[in-house]
Amino acid sequence: MPPLNETLAPDALDMLFEFWSESTACRSGHVSFEYSNCLVSVDDHESITVELRQESTDTA
Repeated sequence: MPPLNETLAPDALDMLFEFWSESTACRSGHVSFEYSNCLVSVDDHESITVELRQESTDTA
């Protein structure tokens, strides 16, 4: 898996949260996305979590 910062521009996330912090309507936030079978979540406190997505065993 390529490093995340080679796929997603860190500056783009910074700008997203900068916009949110300047908004009077929104004081906090987070963004989540799937990356290489993982769920990546970033919040306005610069916390990043990565969770391995479970493969579905559902045969329906």
